[in-house]
Amino acid sequence: MGQTGRLASATEKANSNVVAADRPWLGGEFDIKDFDLNKEPAFTLTFTNSGKRPARVDFAVMAASWYATFPFNPEAEYAKVGTEPSTSILVPGARTRLNAIGQTVTRDQLNRAEGTYPLRTFFLFGKVDYRDLETNETHFTHICIRYMPKYKTASDNGFRDCVEYNDAR
Repeated sequence: MGQTGRLASATEKANSNVVAADRPWLGGEFDIKDFDLNKEPAFTLTFTNSGKRPARVDFAVMAASWYATFPFNPEAEYAKVGTEPSTSILVPGARTRLNAIGQTVTRDQLNRAEGTYPLRTFFLFGKVDYRDLETNETHFTHICIRYMPKYKTASDNGFRDCVEYNDAR
């Protein structure tokens, strides 16, 4: 390959890197209110486009429940929610929110979270499927947090990131 071919290849690679670097990136964040004994908790999942190009949200959903371990098939859990696709266009810096009210937290659930057999953990997880409006390339973001009562204080709700299901492409 001659010098002209190498320069053309390097230019093409540089252009490709710029396009990839400017893509939309959707990150997620949970807000939890009233996750306490005899209260109905409220959950908000916010996805924000921190990229440099607009994104078309094709589907966004969240699910929450008590499990022995993180669900093997989160997609099946989303199907139980029965949500219609939540679609929108997110320009850079824009966000979209999902809201849900949970079932009343019981003493038995809290006891099982604290170690009473059978042990149960409350998982709150969500996903967004989206596409880059310039390239039509598809992407996703998964987000998951879990309730860990040993960390709960007056100023800390006791939720921590999950070991699994926090990923993006």
